[in-house]
Amino acid sequence: MKNLIRIFLLILIFAQVTISEPLRVGISVPLTGDIAEYGTAVKNGFELAKNENSSQFRDIELSFEDNQYDSKKAISAYNKLVTFNKVSLIYNWGEAPLNAVAPLAERNKIPLLSLSLDANPAKDKKYVIRTINSSYEYANCLLKHLEKRKIKNIGIIALEDPFIDSMIDGLKASVSETQNIDIAYTFLPDTIDFKTAILKLKAKNYDAIGVYLFPGQVSTFYKQAAAYGLRTPTFGTDIFESKTEAKQANGLMDGSVFPSVNVPKNFLEKYEKKFSNVIQIAYGYNAYVVAKMLPAIKKELPENYSGQDVLKSISKIKDSSFKLTVDKFGKYFQFPLVVKEVNGLKFEVL
Repeated sequence: MKNLIRIFLLILIFAQVTISEPLRVGISVPLTGDIAEYGTAVKNGFELAKNENSSQFRDIELSFEDNQYDSKKAISAYNKLVTFNKVSLIYNWGEAPLNAVAPLAERNKIPLLSLSLDANPAKDKKYVIRTINSSYEYANCLLKHLEKRKIKNIGIIALEDPFIDSMIDGLKASVSETQNIDIAYTFLPDTIDFKTAILKLKAKNYDAIGVYLFPGQVSTFYKQAAAYGLRTPTFGTDIFESKTEAKQANGLMDGSVFPSVNVPKNFLEKYEKKFSNVIQIAYGYNAYVVAKMLPAIKKELPENYSGQDVLKSISKIKDSSFKLTVDKFGKYFQFPLVVKEVNGLKFEVL
């Protein structure tokens, strides 16, 4: 009889124990293709944070999908994460993917943390929060540096792409009264012959040239520019922060500058120790910061939580790495920005 009572009491106790629903997080990044090194850095950032805080990640499930920085693949990745993995929060990398999935996230009321310098797709989207500064802030940081160097007459060559378009828009909006920006030439994504553009650039009297191209194209441009004797100082985007690109350019990128997130030295050191490289470290750092937030987000959630609850939990997060800020496009994480210079296979803060 006593045993039966004990069993009955145990049943009552276990019946009152609520099994907490895990926080399922989907990560949509380019893991294959020409810009896979960006997605790899993001994945590394998440895994580093998880390894450092394994006990806090027991109730957090991470699922990675390859979006290849392609709109259609980004939609497929989103649908798989939502339908199959049952995620309630998505980290989405890239401008083109954000354009594709932002309306879906808003319709499904699934919070979307998006690393996209193009803020336009997030406008009027309650469920989209950008995890990085806008292209306008990047442009402002860069233009101030160029102005200090007395660079006034600026020529730009640019790829036709949402990321590049947003960077150009930022430059146009942030240019000072003493500076002039001329979009000298635009290219399709598959362009590899820049001879015509280079000859046109040589005929102009630019103080500096902005090289707004994609991986593979950047190093190709520098090699062709050297062959045709173009020696004008150059600048670009954080695509320049690639040892692969710098190596392929054979030192021809040295001295070029670009704006980027200021990555703390202690993070850089432990990341390099863990992964033996610092390729696209700014993106690894962004992912790391977001990943470290997840246990705190989970802690604030009720038992049966909704997308709205996840949004509220994110808004409560306090992190010294960034400032949760609001602009005309919505909420975003504002990080300190710096200008870096390419020096061999190193990227030095100026």
